Amino acid sequence: MSVWQDGRYVAAVLHTQRTILLTRATPAQSGMNPTRLFMLRDSVIQLGTLQQCQRELVGQQQQQHVQLGYSGVLASRLQLKALDFWLGPQNTLRKMSIQYAPTATIRRVTLDFQLQERLTASSKLPVDARTQVLNSQGALLPAYQGYRLVNQIGPAH
Repeated sequence: MSVWQDGRYVAAVLHTQRTILLTRATPAQSGMNPTRLFMLRDSVIQLGTLQQCQRELVGQQQQQHVQLGYSGVLASRLQLKALDFWLGPQNTLRKMSIQYAPTATIRRVTLDFQLQERLTASSKLPVDARTQVLNSQGALLPAYQGYRLVNQIGPAH
């Protein structure tokens, strides 16, 4: 999945389903405070207990596999059992797996990161998110020809 968000719109590309979703950012998304999100992320990482840290060959690439285990109040509240991270060159996050407690509805969520681009000045795109998937006439960009468009916001311009 690829996701772009500006202050007003969200464009999500579901590659395996060949579908593009365009929606308006909810007030919670548009007003999201990235500092609070980073603090939560950092707390979850700091409260984990290192279970494993080793190099692994993944495909043709050496990656560092780090696993954090959880117990106690945090584990109980979040129903969290373990977090696994696979780091590539320059410590780029290549893959992450979240293991939940056996009583949780979801047992595991795994995210594979194909491309990472970080914005340094803001947590939101400096341009209209819709332009990442649509041209100025509102048609899909050539890279997304053959994808199904679910447009919940109307014309692009």
